[in-house]
Amino acid sequence: VVVGQLKKGSFFGELAVMYDMPRTASVRAATDVVAVSLSREDIFSAVSSDKIAKMRSIARTQVFNQIPMLSLLDTSLKVRIAERLSTETFAPGATIQQAGEPTRRFHIIEQGEVRVSSKLGAEIGRRVAGATIGEIGVMFQ
Repeated sequence: VVVGQLKKGSFFGELAVMYDMPRTASVRAATDVVAVSLSREDIFSAVSSDKIAKMRSIARTQVFNQIPMLSLLDTSLKVRIAERLSTETFAPGATIQQAGEPTRRFHIIEQGEVRVSSKLGAEIGRRVAGATIGEIGVMFQ
């Protein structure tokens, strides 16, 4: 299935590189292609940490385009929301959200993988970088 076609000047992979997350689509050459590229290491070694923080804020607004409740917001509102995001780190096995408890925060996985389980503890799915947890609970509780 072809999702889209990229033309001269198009780019791809920036979110996956910024957040070290898996690609969400495959990109294949349809003709002879000449492309330039940067690795995560190239960017992080050449750009200051304050600029990286700004780039991440902008990248987060692009992630919002994949989240239905945020996708229709205008860019300035997305930037304001991105600036309010806080980063939390969870160790393997830590509970991020508990089934049956009120949802206090909506999470976007930036790195790693989480297991989603039922109230009884049975695994019902997994989420990886770029996925969301709790957006419906935050909006409707």
